[in-house]
This record gives sequence, C-alpha cells and structure tokens, in this order.
Amino acid sequence: MQKTKRNTALLSCLLIVLSLGLIISATFAYFTDSRNARDPISFGKIEISEEEPIIKEVSLSDALPGDSITSAVSFSKAVDSEAMYVRVKIAYTTESQEQAIQDLVSEMNGYDLNVSASETADYKWSDRYGSYYYLLDATTSNAYSLDTLEEITLSNGFIIPRELKQLPDYAQYFESIKLVIEIQAVQSANVTDDVEELDVIFTELFGESAEFPPPYTFGELEADHASGKKYYVEMGEYPQSLASVSSSDVTATSEQITIYDTACTVYQNNTTDDRYVLYDSNYYLIEPVRWIILGYEEGYDTSTYKFANFTIDGQNAYIDTAKSTPYTGTNGQPGLLLLSEKVLNRSVFNSTFANQYSNSTLKVTIDRMYGELFTSTEQSLIKSTTVNSTYYDGSIRYGGDSVTTKLFPLGYQYDAPYTDNYDVNDYLTTESERVAYATELVSSSGSPYSWWLRSGSYNISNNVHIVYTSGSLIISNVRGTNGVRVACVMSFA
Repeated sequence: MQKTKRNTALLSCLLIVLSLGLIISATFAYFTDSRNARDPISFGKIEISEEEPIIKEVSLSDALPGDSITSAVSFSKAVDSEAMYVRVKIAYTTESQEQAIQDLVSEMNGYDLNVSASETADYKWSDRYGSYYYLLDATTSNAYSLDTLEEITLSNGFIIPRELKQLPDYAQYFESIKLVIEIQAVQSANVTDDVEELDVIFTELFGESAEFPPPYTFGELEADHASGKKYYVEMGEYPQSLASVSSSDVTATSEQITIYDTACTVYQNNTTDDRYVLYDSNYYLIEPVRWIILGYEEGYDTSTYKFANFTIDGQNAYIDTAKSTPYTGTNGQPGLLLLSEKVLNRSVFNSTFANQYSNSTLKVTIDRMYGELFTSTEQSLIKSTTVNSTYYDGSIRYGGDSVTTKLFPLGYQYDAPYTDNYDVNDYLTTESERVAYATELVSSSGSPYSWWLRSGSYNISNNVHIVYTSGSLIISNVRGTNGVRVACVMSFA
C-alpha cells in the first residue's frame, strides 16, 4: 500500500454551471413529446491549468426529461501545467427553499449521469462518491496521473433523466435547477495515488470531501463459530485463494507482500481489477478478509453493553435486539474485538529461544501484515491495544510481558490475574470453537491448521501456547512453524 508525502502546491478548479432556467408557459400542455428537442450545448476545448478557475454559466430553454443538455464534455491539461490528479463534482442544485424542488433535485441526483461510459484503455471514471468522480488508471484503479495533453472525456453528453416525465410538476420546477460541473486538480508529483487518501488533500483545498462507503461490510456467519458469535466484518485484503492465471495474464507492480519471510511481488490482472501475489510458483488472489466479531472491546461496563444483545440487520448494527439503539462504536460505545476467520499466514514464534511476544519474530510478521492488510483509512479504524503475554497456571506467572499494538494474536491463561487481556479461552471456550482452517496460500490440504497464541508456557523459555488442529490448547517450541491468526479492536472512531 503506497503512502507518499502530500504535496498541495498545484491545483486548478474549473467550474461550469449549466443553468436549466427554462422559459415555461403556465400551461402544462405546452410541454409535449412532439416538440423539437433543444440542441445540446457544446463547450468546446476546455483546458485545466494552475491559473484562475474558468467559470461558465449557460442558460438552457425548453429542456425536457430525456433531452441531451450538453454534447460530449472533455478537457485536457494546459500546455504549461504539471502532471495532475483530477476529480469532478457533478450535481443538480437549486437555491430554492421550496421542499418540492429540493426533493426533485435529490431525485435527479440519484440517476445515472452518463459518466462511467466515458472510458479508454488508459483511464476510467470511478463510481460516484456523493457528488464526485475520480479519474482512475484503467489498470490499477488508483488515481490517474494526467501528464500529457491528451483529451479526457468526462461525458458523452449529459441527459436530463427521462424518468422525470412521470412527474406532473417537473416543468414549473426546472427554471430554478442547475447542473453543476466542477473539475478540480492537484499536482500528482509526490502525492499518493490512493483515492481515499488523495481525497483528504482535495478536501483541504476545496472544502468538501467525497462520500466514500465505509471500508467494511457486515455479514452473518453461515454457522456460529462459538456461542453467540453470529456475525463478521469484512475489511482489508490479503492473498488467500489459488488463482488460475498465468504470467501472460498479469503485470508486475512495485508492491510486495511478505509470505513466510519471502517478499512476494504483487501482480495486476491485465483485464480486470484482480490482484495476486506470486508465491512458490503459484498465483494467489488478494481477497477481502473476513473477521469474526468475538465481542465488545474489554474494559466496558458489561451491564450496559451486553454483547449477547448485539444485532446486525443488513449493514446496520445495534446494541439491542429490538434494534432501537444503533451501534456506532463512537460516543462512548466500545469497539469490536475481531479475529480473522482463517489462518492468513504462517511463521515461527521466534528465531531465538525466547518466548516473549514483544521481541518475537511473530510480532515482526504481524506488524508487517498490518501494513499489508489495511489501507490508511482502514488503519484509522483499528485501535491501539495493550495485551499481556504472561501465562498463569492458577498459582504461578510464567514469563511474558506487555505490548501495545494494533494487530495481535490472542493470549491464554489458565486463570485470569490479568483482566482485559483478550485471551482465547475467554471467547472460544470449547475445542470445536477454536478449530481453524487456513487459506489456500497457507495450506492446500483443507484440513484444520494450528495457530499461535502469544502466551508463554510454564517456566520454559522456548515454549509458547498454540491452538492445535483439534482445538486443544498445547505448547509448541518457539522455532516451530504454526499459523498466524490475528485479532484487533475495531474502534470506528
């Protein structure tokens, strides 16, 4: 995941306002399908530069639903301008305070604006985020750096939604409605091409952010993985499934993901948005990661926040089964404790005979996975958490230490002198609940896979607890290889 220094030195903003002010007869019968359509407006050559914004305001008459109100709209970079990233705001607007007109504007903005069809082999337009579209690289789906004088097509022509013919009062409203097109640009040198990170820069410069969907989705598990563990969150991406592609289908990128101490190149599919890693002569598809919701963040009043009452309905979460109080994870509500549904990687616990997690090879592996799994937007939802790796057998504490981190393995204690410690036996209480399977990247056998915990064992420095393939809790030598199944606290804040 690329993270580059922001540079807000160069920007340009082109505002084109297409006024849909109409000369309307008071008689509705004047507007009939038999009248000749108004010729669409042409804007000619539009150049984006770092100079003062270009503002155009065009009044249109006799426009009806289904009319093409513009011919193709395109633009290019000015000759003396540097390479730039571009986003475009397109929206119907009104200054009227009349509710019926505002409702009509909202409805009009819900229709397709005929932007996505304007694509080439080099660039494409993003989905609509609120009122904004981003110019994207057709191959990587990151922001497209406009560094030549090529002409970029924004739309093959804007059309008033034909469906509005079903509304009897549209005609009297159109005179107060405008279609606004605002083209914004920032210099692309030394600026990230990640769209959501880039939007922060555009927001700082132009005062409005795009409305991106949440970087996660909720879902209901096919079957309970543990008592009361009914739901999952899908967030982040990691290589998982074996892919049926060959070297001729993909192109290498500069990105790498480390699999079991091997730095693997990330490849982009030549015709789709799919990405892969090449590991051990095979390509593995980079896919969304599913996280089981184990419970609420520890340290909260369990009489107020009972996880047994946590409910998900579609993409809406609630803290009560009656679905009367939304769960947001903010304003004093606890975060969610998540555990990867599958074993995502494999590793030794430590390359030396030491079982303290804070100085372990496993921690290095998991810290690296954190940067590979999540975008910066997703990382902002993950809370720093302090966990202890000491093992307690009911009478004696053995080894271990505390560490504050964002992604971690679960712990294990026979008894619980350390509260708020995210121990496996507090959440997955039976062997069957602890059984885990690995991704095809880790193992192609389809059989249960053992996974590391972070807690040492007894008074022996080279042993650490694991969850065995049967779900039992046993010890393993720190130099053994086991699966990496990770947990985190999703804060939403």
